[in-house]
Amino acid sequence: MKSKAIELGVKEEDLLFEENSLTTKENIICSLLSLEREFKLSNLRKVLLVTTAYHLRRGVLMAKTYFPNWIEIIPCPAEDTNTNRNNWFYTEEGIARASEEAWKIVCYINEGSIPDFEIC
Repeated sequence: MKSKAIELGVKEEDLLFEENSLTTKENIICSLLSLEREFKLSNLRKVLLVTTAYHLRRGVLMAKTYFPNWIEIIPCPAEDTNTNRNNWFYTEEGIARASEEAWKIVCYINEGSIPDFEIC
């Protein structure tokens, strides 16, 4: 995503990456620390959350759970031609990704890391 952002005209020095986490929950928590150190959370009003479309719901729910409520989370789906709403069920990889994502959502709900929600 870094190279794509630079390709689209974002200056590398304007990008902030969190590279220590191993899970979505850790990514959100580590991102909070990175943002605090770089900008101070009290100075932020909006954060752009970029991730694949199939992972976006979990990422946004996790961010809304852990980020301060004055910070607006703006979802931005990254293009993923392999696993999207219209094709995930055509390949073993897509089916595995969708199944894993559903399982992780259930696990995070059960541990209280994201709120339960109704799928529409």
